[in-house]
Amino acid sequence: MILTTQEAADELRVTPFAIRKMVERGELVPIAKGARPLRFALLAVAEAQYRRISATETATLDTLADRLTCIPDEDLSR
Repeated sequence: MILTTQEAADELRVTPFAIRKMVERGELVPIAKGARPLRFALLAVAEAQYRRISATETATLDTLADRLTCIPDEDLSR
């Protein structure tokens, strides 16, 4: 899936200006460098989002994932 600058900003909960700054810093790579308007692969945006979360948030997400993998499938349907 391809995202516009605005869509990427919405996903990361930042402004389009912040997205352009992330591109300048190399934190987010557009599909075609120098092209306008900028377009981003959803995976690249997801990776940038993962890098932006804190260690505490990462630990919380890891704990949640571990708990979810321990729940029997029949319990998930409730």
